[in-house]
Amino acid sequence: MDEKVSAHGTPQGYTDGCRGKSECRNHRTKLMTCIEAHIRYQGDYAYRTAVNAGTATAAKETYKVAIAGSHTSKPRETESC
Repeated sequence: MDEKVSAHGTPQGYTDGCRGKSECRNHRTKLMTCIEAHIRYQGDYAYRTAVNAGTATAAKETYKVAIAGSHTSKPRETESC
């Protein structure tokens, strides 16, 4: 199976047949698995563009988690009739 996969942690790895997290060489590492890369490719335009340009990596992006109630915008005031 593994000899068919061109590069683990990429959408192409998923296309080549790497479907399960435990099958992927990147499983239990800090890198994306093939299925994670495939899902990200489907929903992240910037990642898709990087893959198509050949500049994407298997590194997972980190995002800041918003803390509930920490927004700085004020509630919108509405006019009464």
